[in-house]
Amino acid sequence: MHVRSVSLLCFLGSAAVLGVGYLSLRSEDGGSAGREGVGRSHDPHVTIATDERDVASPPGQPDVASDQAPGGAVSTGPSGGTGAVRDYADDVKSMAMAWSSVVLESGDYGSKEAALQEILNALRSGGRDRVQAALLALCRIGSAEFDRDRFRSLVSDQLESSDSLARAAALGAIVVVGMEQDRIPRVVALAGDESSVVRRAVPLALRSCSGGRLDGEMEAPFILLLGDSERSVRSSALRALSGSVVSDAIADELVVQSTRSDPKHEVLYFGLSTLREKPATVTDALLKAMTEPDSTVSSRAAWGLLTGVSPADQRRVADAALELAESTRASQLRAHYIRLVGVYGDIAHVGRLRVLSQDVSSGGVGLCAGEAIRSIESR
Repeated sequence: MHVRSVSLLCFLGSAAVLGVGYLSLRSEDGGSAGREGVGRSHDPHVTIATDERDVASPPGQPDVASDQAPGGAVSTGPSGGTGAVRDYADDVKSMAMAWSSVVLESGDYGSKEAALQEILNALRSGGRDRVQAALLALCRIGSAEFDRDRFRSLVSDQLESSDSLARAAALGAIVVVGMEQDRIPRVVALAGDESSVVRRAVPLALRSCSGGRLDGEMEAPFILLLGDSERSVRSSALRALSGSVVSDAIADELVVQSTRSDPKHEVLYFGLSTLREKPATVTDALLKAMTEPDSTVSSRAAWGLLTGVSPADQRRVADAALELAESTRASQLRAHYIRLVGVYGDIAHVGRLRVLSQDVSSGGVGLCAGEAIRSIESR
C-alpha cells in the first residue's frame, strides 16, 4: 500500500543506522564482487568490487528519516566499490573495467559499440579469462542503453560452464541482460551448486528471473539458500529479499530464523522488514521486534511496518504502536511509533495522539503527533 503522507518533521533528529553489505560474487577466502539492482535495461551497474561491510540503505529502501515507503523495487548499487575481486585474475579485472568504462563513460557511439562488440567477441571466444572478463563487464553496465538481446543466450550458456567463476559471473550478468524462460530451471538448479561462490550469486538471479515474486518454482531453491551451510550464502539470500513478494513457506522460514540467536537481527533487518507484502505471521514478528530493547532493531521493525501490512492487520499495528509511543522514553523511537499510528490509525486514536502532541521535548514527538492527527483526520 502507499504510505499516507506524514511529514518528515516526525523524524528530524532521528537517524537509524541502516547497514547493508552488497550481494556478492565472493571468493572462497572472502573477496567479493558485489552487485545490487534487479531488472534488465532499467538497472544501473552491477559492481564488480564492493565490500560487504559498506554501509548504506538497503536496496530499494529509504533511510528511516525518509517519507518514501519501503518495499518498493530494488534500486541500484554504486558504480564502484572498496573491496577486491580476489577470485579473478588481475588481467581479467583490467579487461572488464576497460570495456565497461568505455560503455558507461564514452560519449562517442562508435567507441561504445566497439567496446560492446569486444565483450560479445570475448563471450564467443571460449577463452576462460576473456569469458570471465566479458561477464564481469556486463555486470557493470546495467545503467547503459544497449541491445541486450544479442548477449542473452551467450550469457545463459555460461550457467553450464565447468568454471565456477564463469557460472557465478553469469548469474550476475543475467540480471542485466535477462534470460530465456526455458533457462530458468538452470538458475534454480544452481541453488545446489557445489561452489559457494556460485550459490552466493543465485538469490539475486532468482529474484530477477521471477520479477520479485519468490513463490512457485522459486520457493524450494530460495528456502534451500536461506538454510545454506555457508553464512555468506544465507546473507546473500536475505539481501535479495528487498521488495519481494514471498510464499507463505518462505515467510514462515524467515519468522523461524528470526527467533534464533545467531541470525536473528540480520533476518529481521534484511528479510522481514523489507518484504513488499507482509502476511500476519511477519507482521506479528515485526510487532514483537518493536518491543526489543535494542533501538536499532525496534526502529527497523517500525520502519518495516510502514508498508505491506494487510488491511486486516492495520488496526492492531496502530494500537500496538500507540501503546509503545506512550510507554517508551526515547523520543526518537516514539516518533517512529507515532508515524505508524498516522499511517494506520483512525479517529479512535486521535484523543491519545492529542496528548502526545503536547510534548515539547526534543525529538519532534509533539510535531509528529500533530502530523499523525492531521493525516488521520484528512482521510
